[in-house]
Amino acid sequence: MARVDVDIHQEAIDRLLGSGSVEDMLRDASHPVVIDARMRAPKATGQGARSIHSEMVLLRGEWESLVSWDQEHYYMYFSEEGTRYLPPRPFLVPALRAATS
Repeated sequence: MARVDVDIHQEAIDRLLGSGSVEDMLRDASHPVVIDARMRAPKATGQGARSIHSEMVLLRGEWESLVSWDQEHYYMYFSEEGTRYLPPRPFLVPALRAATS
């Protein structure tokens, strides 16, 4: 019978998470989603599409990349999800699906 010992070096993991390495990798991975979402987004003036960006956040000890528009262009949500009066015209979700397929 084989035996496997696993040592977790939490200090090294914490140092890695605190460094910019993981954040940089996530930013690089999310960049194609940002570019594709900007291309797919509806454009009256183009400002909402240009506001789409990725933001790296550390949540519960794990880095996550959030891709969205800025607060000033909140109305992009209504295009993505639709309203009672407007059908949805998704651009963010299709960009994510295209990047992961």
